[in-house]
Amino acid sequence: MKVPQKIQKITTEEEQIIAIDFINTHNKNLSNTTKQGDIYYAYISVGSQHKMFTLWTYFSLRKFKPDNFITILSNNLVLAVQKAIERYPNIPIHLDAEEVYRREEDEAWKFLSFGKYKERHIDEIIIEDPEYAVWLLKENTNRSNEGKRLSKLGVYLVQHSNYIWDVWKSYRTHQAEEVVKTSTKNFIGKIGEISQFEVVVKSIKDFSEFYVYRMEDKDGNIIIKVGKLFDCFISQKGENKTSTTIEVGDTLKFSAKVKNHEISIRYPIGEKQTKIGDIYKY
Repeated sequence: MKVPQKIQKITTEEEQIIAIDFINTHNKNLSNTTKQGDIYYAYISVGSQHKMFTLWTYFSLRKFKPDNFITILSNNLVLAVQKAIERYPNIPIHLDAEEVYRREEDEAWKFLSFGKYKERHIDEIIIEDPEYAVWLLKENTNRSNEGKRLSKLGVYLVQHSNYIWDVWKSYRTHQAEEVVKTSTKNFIGKIGEISQFEVVVKSIKDFSEFYVYRMEDKDGNIIIKVGKLFDCFISQKGENKTSTTIEVGDTLKFSAKVKNHEISIRYPIGEKQTKIGDIYKY
């Protein structure tokens, strides 16, 4: 890897050798599970107004200015590379070849000021957690449709909704492909037989006349069941405590006739599902 002249001027040869070795090792050992569908990477550049190395990201699907300032790293190239790799363990890291468009380092509104990703750049969230990015997009799209004023971040999301959906679809497709590789033998229960299940309740939705339960066994297999089930389950809480009131987080033990196994092609794409019929206590 050739060190750009701009970086050469403010580093020693020793720094360059160590930093390039770190970068090459990182890029070579990237996990095969890195999300596909877009060409994106992080790169280290020289700050525009001082001798500090800065972190940027590049996304090829963008139909607008593609590179985004993320944060200041360090005035030492080796330390800057280490910090970049720590932040992006699954994204390729490069030194700035000075071939992409340079933005100003003043777009503070692109950093979230709320929620679990507080102080993180929105473009990082789109790549690392497309589900959350889509949720933000939906919230702001609804506000826009209602004629409410959007923040700069909200406008940014709505304007580039196609890109966000493209990343989300790619992420979902990749998930589905990984699950499809899994043999149906790993699904719980045998089709046509009454099998015993022990699952954890992940969510409950009340539709007035019936309940939809989303449940998961210890191996992560998904069971979807619709019906009034309060008097059909044994709910285990703590040490051998039982209750007829089912809550999220409870462990349920029951028997059921297995109808079929499938990979969901709808939301959530790629989940393994064991469809079950009549429920029995055991």
